[in-house]
Amino acid sequence: MIATASQAGSSLQARNAPRPNMADPAPYPLVSRLVGLETTDDAVKALWNDDRESQFHAVWLRDNCACATCRHPATQERTFLLLDAEQPSLRAATILPGGHLEATFADGHTSSFDAGWLRAKAYDAWALAERDQPPVEWAADMEIPRFPFAEVMMGSEGLARWLKGLLETGIAIVTEAPAEPGRLFEIVNRVQNPKETNFGTLFEVFSKPKPNSSAYTSLGLEPHADLVNWACPPDFQALFCIENSTGGGRSIFVNAMTVTEALRLQDPDAFALLSEVPVEFRFQDETCDLRHLAPVVELDRQGRIRRLRFNNWLRNQTCAPVESMAAWYRAYAKLWSLIRDRRYQLRPMLAPGEMVIFDNVRVLHGREAYDANAGRRHLEGCYLDRDWVTSCLRLTDRESTAL
Repeated sequence: MIATASQAGSSLQARNAPRPNMADPAPYPLVSRLVGLETTDDAVKALWNDDRESQFHAVWLRDNCACATCRHPATQERTFLLLDAEQPSLRAATILPGGHLEATFADGHTSSFDAGWLRAKAYDAWALAERDQPPVEWAADMEIPRFPFAEVMMGSEGLARWLKGLLETGIAIVTEAPAEPGRLFEIVNRVQNPKETNFGTLFEVFSKPKPNSSAYTSLGLEPHADLVNWACPPDFQALFCIENSTGGGRSIFVNAMTVTEALRLQDPDAFALLSEVPVEFRFQDETCDLRHLAPVVELDRQGRIRRLRFNNWLRNQTCAPVESMAAWYRAYAKLWSLIRDRRYQLRPMLAPGEMVIFDNVRVLHGREAYDANAGRRHLEGCYLDRDWVTSCLRLTDRESTAL
């Protein structure tokens, strides 16, 4: 069964045609409209007006119907029970005015689908590849994006710019905030309440007489990821500078993905060892003993780098086989040497009233040593979840679309 663009009516009708309600408050721009359909019992092959093709299976369409019968009117959650329905098959599919899709199933049920929504949810290989935006890689020549405190705090537009900059590069600095205790919470609460960890909700970074972490000394810190001894380490860390009058203490940031990919290119065997051999990571003090077993390099199902668990203070015992132990340490040393390479490092000096926030999955952080007797270096810190960061950005997108 073949439908063509003539069913969509004139171009004027298309522009003025109402869009089907997908029971989804997110904005879905009409980047393309349907101009042709080829329908079988099992699927619709759709042709877009930019010459792309998408296939939508009958079972997928029926499962994603957004009508009032299939979605709860208040929660917008699915009430249609796929398991209890007969195997969906298509009786017909037509192009609605505006280039949208209407599908009629063998049981008589009819569903309408917005073209913008369909394009955003298409699952052909090309569509998945378009939506799979790899993180931006960077090295020492990148300028850290900066966002004035007043703009971040004022409205959704400044908030959205800040969050987009953070998610794109994995690091951002908020500038020109009052250098006062408590301002960290004021900024991060634009997104969410900070995440509770064994260091509390908010932690203060300065040289302490009895530290339970190397961060609370004046020692230099090798670049590392925080809390890798947790099964799910925090996604983002924020550090707010209240005072920085010491000599030294310059921050260090390294794109973990960039250096790990460099290792994969230079020494695939070393990369393989670090991605296969588990290591125990551990933090313990008088109040807790938190441990997790995982490789230094964690990969996803496609073999892409998902996380770098690099932390010399929290790394406990390596669990390599006897015949691989020496090679594992050589591989670890190669990775560490790349992390130390100045070509991959950003070294900003945080000024009072500046807050740096960075992706604890993608970005390693450290600092130069400083003299605790020659001034004071005082930072406030906390952690945030990625889910809340991305949720906040989506809500700002809704607001901007509604204006």
